[in-house]
Amino acid sequence: MVAILAVSGCGGGSSTVTSSGASGASGASGAGGSAGLTKEAFIKQADQICAEANTAIDSLSEGTATEESFQVSQELDITRSELQSLQALTPPEENKATLNDFLAGLKNQVDALSRANTAVQSGGDTSSADAELASAKANAQQAATQYGMKDCGNAKGRHTQAGGGSTTAVPTTTSAVPTTTPTTTTPVTPTTTAPAPVPAPAPAPPTGGTGGSAGGTGAGGTGGSSGGTGGSGGVTP
Repeated sequence: MVAILAVSGCGGGSSTVTSSGASGASGASGAGGSAGLTKEAFIKQADQICAEANTAIDSLSEGTATEESFQVSQELDITRSELQSLQALTPPEENKATLNDFLAGLKNQVDALSRANTAVQSGGDTSSADAELASAKANAQQAATQYGMKDCGNAKGRHTQAGGGSTTAVPTTTSAVPTTTPTTTTPVTPTTTAPAPVPAPAPAPPTGGTGGSAGGTGAGGTGGSSGGTGGSGGVTP
């Protein structure tokens, strides 16, 4: 698959991005122009180049190992051509440090894709190259957005989200949640019932006295004295 990205430049110039290379911008706005572009004109042309590259990369399909090899090699060619087309523009002096950060991030993407392509072709591990690619894309997008570009800050391709932005694997941890809630037993203080007091028994009433014995009859004498007086009854309580 050969992706051809044609971008019109200002002042009649144009730049062409292909999967096999790039031709620089021509005319007054290109590298051969006598003066650099204004910042607004540069952003417009740069975003056109990035938009065409994003469309071409986004059209690449993912699938089996053979298709992945094709995809990585094509993304590498398109990204390399995108970088060459951007470098062919004559940038303004305004915010040049930020622009250089963007171009450096794009070059790092090319280097990372080259390593990933080599690893895929040989059946090796691409994790290290993919990590470098994600970091390079994040740096390039940040610088492009800070400079004022839109499409150049919305990269597509390997390890990017649908709306741009690099994806990173975030480990997920699952905390064990107890299914039962332990119950706390509150000790119950036993209650005791005091025995009812037993009333003391009432004292028994005293009994009456015994009367005296009858006097005997004396022979020819005077009868004995009368019997004694009986005792008084007891006191009722």
